[in-house]
Amino acid sequence: MIEWMQKHKKSLIPTIWISTIAFVGAGFVGWGAYDMNANRAGSIARVGQISITNQELNTKYSELYNRLSAMSDGQFTQEQAKNMHLDQIAVDQLIGEAYFLNFAKDLGVQASDKDVAEFVLNSPNFQENGAFSKELYDNVVRNSGLTKKEFERNLQKVLTLEKLGKALKITPSPKIVEVFAASQLMQDKVSAEIIYADANVTFSDDELKKFWEGEKSHFMTEKKYNLGAYFVAPSNADVNETELGEFYEEHRGEYRSLDDKLLDFAEAKPNVLKDYRMDQVKKDATKDYLEIKKGKLDTNETIVATASNF
Repeated sequence: MIEWMQKHKKSLIPTIWISTIAFVGAGFVGWGAYDMNANRAGSIARVGQISITNQELNTKYSELYNRLSAMSDGQFTQEQAKNMHLDQIAVDQLIGEAYFLNFAKDLGVQASDKDVAEFVLNSPNFQENGAFSKELYDNVVRNSGLTKKEFERNLQKVLTLEKLGKALKITPSPKIVEVFAASQLMQDKVSAEIIYADANVTFSDDELKKFWEGEKSHFMTEKKYNLGAYFVAPSNADVNETELGEFYEEHRGEYRSLDDKLLDFAEAKPNVLKDYRMDQVKKDATKDYLEIKKGKLDTNETIVATASNF
């Protein structure tokens, strides 16, 4: 069973919000909280505008642990979770969710407090004899190890992702399907014939000059374009280690190994340093561009370009 899970562990990553609803009433197993950051109040990563907290990591880890424990009839152990790097799978899944949440935020898709309340009232996980039970709901929240505010914030995130999923699920009309199919099946008939030039054609200089007179607009030198450029050289000065670490945390999801695992700061540092310096150059270049645009700064190099350069 564990060999199968290790072989297919990447298939767990695309599962984003299904597990939260499925295990919302299951409670937490006694695996012990996993902590990637000594600062419990801080975040383990930031993706765009979304911060991933230790609490979210613990919740996600517990969801995955519960699922795998159920799949193995309770035989799944902490040692097996460690061997298959379940903690990293939880982090990767949270980063995937964060990408979707950023996209939802850009689109203005957000689950409201009313949406959360309606879900809680109508979910079978919180009902007894077909009716909502506040006592059952309070017990589920208590067993989850979260405060009610944290629990409902997680539900809001889940419902936001569900809303985004529905918004992106577009069913094309039969007419669109028909047009698309026609374009794929359409074929053109082409016939070609090779015509060889007669190598024995003769002409005088006068005839050649007469031809040139009529076509001389086609025999011109390439157009040249003088482009004013301003080059900003990257700084080779020492970079503040704290700023470099903050830059890494902000772009953490971009630094991955060939097998798509997140690189830690030490492994990613050469690329982080290069990207940080490039980011600083872009900021400096933007400032200089505005000064050039205002006429307060001149370009420092001229580039001569022709059509063949493009």
